[in-house]
Amino acid sequence: MEIVHNNAIQVSVVIPLYNKGRTICRTLDSILNQSFKKWECVVIDDGSTDAGPSIVRSITDTRIRLYSQKNSGPGAARNHGVKLSRAGLLAFLDADDEWHPDYLLHHIEQLARYPEATASICGHTRVGTHTDTERLFRQSGIEDGLWQMPQDYLPEQIKIATDFMHSGSVMIRKETFLKYGGYFDRFRSTYGEDTHLWLQVVASERLYRSPKPLMSYHVEDSVLGLGRKSSPPPWPMLYNPDVLLAACRPETRQTLRSGLSFYALLACNRLLIQGRCGEALKVLRVNDGYRILSSPRAMAERKKMRLLLLKQPYYLLKRAILLGR
Repeated sequence: MEIVHNNAIQVSVVIPLYNKGRTICRTLDSILNQSFKKWECVVIDDGSTDAGPSIVRSITDTRIRLYSQKNSGPGAARNHGVKLSRAGLLAFLDADDEWHPDYLLHHIEQLARYPEATASICGHTRVGTHTDTERLFRQSGIEDGLWQMPQDYLPEQIKIATDFMHSGSVMIRKETFLKYGGYFDRFRSTYGEDTHLWLQVVASERLYRSPKPLMSYHVEDSVLGLGRKSSPPPWPMLYNPDVLLAACRPETRQTLRSGLSFYALLACNRLLIQGRCGEALKVLRVNDGYRILSSPRAMAERKKMRLLLLKQPYYLLKRAILLGR
């Protein structure tokens, strides 16, 4: 792919908007201030009840288009935006986050330089925390360059690679996005709808990755920010893992299965803490979470699970085992 030197739109930016009137201006400003100008922005109002849609309508730049839908969740809003998009490259940004001025240019250049890459991912900063995310990602093995998941990847490495693909830090070719069916968009899910997509991309695609942070994730404004009082729900893909396994490259299917088992362990422990024993063991069973994962992190989570099970009242545990079969 080459950078087109005309006025044609090269990238479609999709923003799901739900009650973000307080922050949507800074998000749109970060798009308007991009050094790369050949973009369109499709904003999907997901049933907002605040002034957010009116703020978007007040912007006169014709590259920004607003559409409305019944409240259906961020996954459905993003998928709707993709259907209305006109470019061959897709970028996503939540209505409370923002980009560095060279964000789009960086990804456009990398995808032109590496036509074999189906997506380009950069690092992100977590506004509201003191975390040096670039250092952490580099320490975990993420470096600048082309990458494809090895067959011997550890389960926790799969999660790190997937977590690195924050929706606001990815530019993906539209055909690749459509190949995996887009974001999980059922049940108005607000958690894990992106993991359902990015885990498939990580398991099967060749990607360009750079830990350099060009996107700012505003943790304090996130629905699932640090201020949440309860654990997040299980990832949606854990209820139907066969969909992900079927889409995976055959040579990495077993590696992905181990990754799903690890995700199931994490979800199981969250559910046990919430007292949802039956659901916890069902998630574990469906994802073959009882298999022995020899990686240090997986062994630690299994030990934690055993301790949590021992703390459950006997009658609840017995009932949970029956429900989990």
